[in-house]
Amino acid sequence: MKRFIVILSLTFASLEVGLLATPPEKEPPEIVPIVAIIYIKDMIDLGLAPFIERSIKTAETEGVTHLILEINTFGGRLDAAVQIRDALLNTKLETIAFINKRAISAGALIWAGRTWARCCRIT
Repeated sequence: MKRFIVILSLTFASLEVGLLATPPEKEPPEIVPIVAIIYIKDMIDLGLAPFIERSIKTAETEGVTHLILEINTFGGRLDAAVQIRDALLNTKLETIAFINKRAISAGALIWAGRTWARCCRIT
């Protein structure tokens, strides 16, 4: 009888050690959005397109999850706007474009190329 109790005790002890050695289930890490804002204002020219492309690449390497464009422009060069729009369409970042006052001509082309695009006045 003592032998049976010892074996039973050892069995329960090994089960308890096994349960204690098992790490608790981890909750999935909470994803905190990291947002970058790019301001597109004044004239859209060929100097702006490389700047936007560099900004997008920097945001991607820095772990940014969302990119916000604030647009206030009368427009400018359409070839530069097409380059900017293509860069925005090729990024994997969630991109939101806001029009703050105006997006005329080339600015409207950039604004229309996004998944999330809204017109509003930012104060």
